[in-house]
Amino acid sequence: MAEIIIKLNKLGALFCEVPMILRYDQKVSTSKIKIARTVVRSLNLVRRSATGAYDQG
Repeated sequence: MAEIIIKLNKLGALFCEVPMILRYDQKVSTSKIKIARTVVRSLNLVRRSATGAYDQG
């Protein structure tokens, strides 16, 4: 989602956030997200955005 938002912003698109209610009290299993990998990928995304890596398309 972050990559899509960055690309849309560079194109000058207008968009907004729609609130979503998450009910963690009804969750059956534990999270499967890998925190370290997610942080590294997010930082790479920010770096690529800052260096213009998305400007090529």
